[in-house]
Amino acid sequence: MNVLTTEGKEASMIRYRLAAVLIGMMALLTAPAMAEGPKVTPLMKKDLAGLPDKEGVMLTVEYAPGASSSKHRHNAHTFVYVLEGAIVMQVEGGETATLRPGQTFYESPTDIHIVSKNASDSQTSEVSRRVCEGSGSPAKRSGAVNEVVAKEAQRIGNSKPI
Repeated sequence: MNVLTTEGKEASMIRYRLAAVLIGMMALLTAPAMAEGPKVTPLMKKDLAGLPDKEGVMLTVEYAPGASSSKHRHNAHTFVYVLEGAIVMQVEGGETATLRPGQTFYESPTDIHIVSKNASDSQTSEVSRRVCEGSGSPAKRSGAVNEVVAKEAQRIGNSKPI
């Protein structure tokens, strides 16, 4: 028979309450980071002289620790340059690549981008993207990425969707 004294019961209850508070605080601190998707910041958009109906787009994409994009496709030539952190990239049929600052990645208009994520659960990663796409019609993206890009374009006063 296991008999706890009044002091033992109180100490036990304090430990359980403290554990519950700590678990609750951890959940509150990690939930926003987990829900956060990539932050897309449009930098420039220009019609490309000598290439009818084509435009170049420059933007940065910042991935919070552990953040990733869903499977998607760009109807564009996409050139990626890692600015900070480490990014894991993969197109369908290709090998997974972990890229660090100064390294590059290319997606053709027909590639399906199946992995795009921050390689770290503790540090932010950021890439610069240069895209060559058809003028006047945004490259196809996953719905979530399209939404983020459209909101950011409105925020900075860019009337053309990126």
